[in-house]
Amino acid sequence: MGRITVYIHPTCMSSYKLIKQLHLEGLLSKVGVRNTSRGAEAMERKIYSVPWVLMGDNPVATDPVSAGEIKELILSGSISVKSSPRDLFVNSIISSAFMAAQVLLRKDVRVALEREFLEAALRSRVGGYEPRVVVEDVTGKGGELYETLEPFLARSLAYSYVRELLWAKGLGSEPDFDIVSREEIVGSWILAKASIGRAFLPNKPVIVGHSGVEAIAEIVLEKGEAIARSIREEQETIMRDEEYWNILESLGVLGG
Repeated sequence: MGRITVYIHPTCMSSYKLIKQLHLEGLLSKVGVRNTSRGAEAMERKIYSVPWVLMGDNPVATDPVSAGEIKELILSGSISVKSSPRDLFVNSIISSAFMAAQVLLRKDVRVALEREFLEAALRSRVGGYEPRVVVEDVTGKGGELYETLEPFLARSLAYSYVRELLWAKGLGSEPDFDIVSREEIVGSWILAKASIGRAFLPNKPVIVGHSGVEAIAEIVLEKGEAIARSIREEQETIMRDEEYWNILESLGVLGG
């Protein structure tokens, strides 16, 4: 069946909840835990999101992923999949800032049809759907599906953007949302978020007037303060939880 490995990042609320629940149920000793702050390993493994779950060397689940799914993997090597393949695919895109940024930048969900990402999103190797189900569903409809997803992608990315503003400025700070909601600033962040250097950038990465960027900018301008309050509470919950950090320390995942 292979060793179950869960990749996390300490600041990710989904990772936080998963680690805490696995610890509560006494299941952490049954899995390996790795930290994606070790970037080279994350790139080598093609980890698009956290939490990201491997069984042996194969991706078998990604965010959103529950402790219940991990427990099923431990006990039976499979997961009871109840959602439709499209819902699993879409929810995994929205939950991955990197993949969401790529899809929004290109206005096409077909950029997310990467084998490892699909296998993790669809739980393909552990009782879920074959990647071809989504590939066939999306083929010829990438732009059309994007149009329905753009508001959800914009909202998710607005949260990611404000979170990173608070990391850069300080959790107790208040960004000037009149300034940071300017479309050229949001657009430059999207270009950076969707790429690694020049890798993953469109051939002509000029995005003036991009509807997705405009949508993010509007959300940040109108709701930035409320988003900042929510993120401040989220991050302070994680940062101040000594038990959580002690768990990570005991697992040996906080080193460089």
